[in-house]
Amino acid sequence: MRAFIAIFPPKDLIKEFKDTQNKLIQYKNFLRFADPSTIHITLRYLGDRVRGDELTRLINELKKRLYDFKSFNIRLNKVQFGFNEEKWPRILFISLFRNDKLDRLVSLINHTVDDLDLASVEGIKIENNIYHFTLCRKRKDLSRNMVNKISSLINDISLEDGFVVKKIDFISSVLSARGPIYSSIDHIRFTE
Repeated sequence: MRAFIAIFPPKDLIKEFKDTQNKLIQYKNFLRFADPSTIHITLRYLGDRVRGDELTRLINELKKRLYDFKSFNIRLNKVQFGFNEEKWPRILFISLFRNDKLDRLVSLINHTVDDLDLASVEGIKIENNIYHFTLCRKRKDLSRNMVNKISSLINDISLEDGFVVKKIDFISSVLSARGPIYSSIDHIRFTE
């Protein structure tokens, strides 16, 4: 199965993400909007062919290692079109401020995956700790002028402060022509 570990935002933030997407609706021919209910932060992509027994081993081991992990705050930074080094952006997203607890959580997840040496789990880690919520993906090649127009529009978008992360979710994903279809496999709730 295709699977990953993620943080999903609270409902009030999903509404804010939808409002942000609505501000970009004039560019719908150039951008493919993510379904707001599927917007998440990927902590670890596990792969396209993850075996159920290995995923169960990983979940059980992470439940042991995270049994006393405390809830923590995430602060939203800004709406961005492309990562800083990208000349031609592919995604429009909400970036997060650096967060030591989030870095520690992801490091713990990655070390657990490495320690278990699961044959069906790919070693795909989030690069450079650039955590984000993807709002849209580009549909086709954009002219520099169009990139500048979209970038100019998003500069004026302000965001809420953030939210408290209370759990992580293990998700299976099926890709379809209409977008991904997610199913919750399990979750780990953090202590208060």
